[in-house]
Amino acid sequence: MADSFVQQASQLWRQGNGGQLAKFAMAHRPTAQPPETENVDMGGLLLIHSRCQWLSSRTNVSELHEAYALREKSIGILLPSGKAGLLTVGSEFLLPLLKRFLLNLRDLALLCDSKDDDGEGGGYQQKCISYLQRLWGTILNDDERNFSCVAIYTVGWQCAHKMNATVVVSRWKLPDGDYKMSETVTYSFWRGLADFGSNKWLSASNNLSFVFENVPPKYLNHRRMVLWRLVPSRLLASLHKEGHKRSVGSAALFQQHRMPELASLTEAFCSGNVGAFEANLRDYEETYVKFEVYIQLLKLRMPLYRNLFKRTYHIIKALRGNAGRVPIADLTVAARAAGWDVDEEEVECVICTLIKDKYIKAKLDPERRSVMFSPSNPFPLKDEKLH
Repeated sequence: MADSFVQQASQLWRQGNGGQLAKFAMAHRPTAQPPETENVDMGGLLLIHSRCQWLSSRTNVSELHEAYALREKSIGILLPSGKAGLLTVGSEFLLPLLKRFLLNLRDLALLCDSKDDDGEGGGYQQKCISYLQRLWGTILNDDERNFSCVAIYTVGWQCAHKMNATVVVSRWKLPDGDYKMSETVTYSFWRGLADFGSNKWLSASNNLSFVFENVPPKYLNHRRMVLWRLVPSRLLASLHKEGHKRSVGSAALFQQHRMPELASLTEAFCSGNVGAFEANLRDYEETYVKFEVYIQLLKLRMPLYRNLFKRTYHIIKALRGNAGRVPIADLTVAARAAGWDVDEEEVECVICTLIKDKYIKAKLDPERRSVMFSPSNPFPLKDEKLH
């Protein structure tokens, strides 16, 4: 069985058919235990892979641990540390095989931890992340092999995201080079995801916008996955000088992608309707938690209050001709009209926070219970300096 597999896989190898080789190798399920080998050539790699596949189908924990070790070994034959391996310039067709091996390493780490008897778990997942980090460091500055960084980057992010351990990979940057559009889109998605998790809203918006614009409409689920993070990013970037003119999303867009919850939330945010915004967060909390955006949506509250008070300021200015000094009582009335159950003390506290966080340029007048707005651009964009 092992000899037959090696022969067929070797033929695909010689043909340079990396895609078919990767599929054929991962579909291989030996029925008998393949022999051990210390060879690091093509035949040795295929035998090690075959043995890894056999061990990974077993239920004994020690055999699963050995399977994990063999998977690391097979990756090491493709990309050994400090020297050329089987994957180098001229054998780029092996990239799909590397990707499959890396993904299988992640799956084996998860499987090993699920079988862990000490009740702690996570040991092999951490081991996997550490291995990927070492591999990245080995290949990144190797001009003969760093074309494979895109595979390590993509799979590294997939592994880290699944394991909820993205701190390390979020620091990775691909070396300069010519990449396929699909690779650039994938890279931009993970960069956008890292920015989203680090509260870098403008950068997240730019990266995720590029992804959304280059994912064909037929891939609806992929586009939805991007929109779950792109919409909050654009809302939060809307107060930045470079991002405030970018459209958040039309009603037709949300309808096309079956995302009514984000449609109503966006409308409430843009109109300063606090009541509708809070109702949306309550009604769809489970959905937002499921798609890992709930915490970020909570951060929209302060910009929402800023939008509400900005609308109130302009209404008062239009009615009175001047809104340099606005009573807190008037702002409280406007807040309640927007569905916000709040009293004057709470409004005063929020105004203080907005001033501190530079959402508005104003000063509080405690004696007159009023807010003195700056005559020059009292609602600046976030990257403008306040004086």
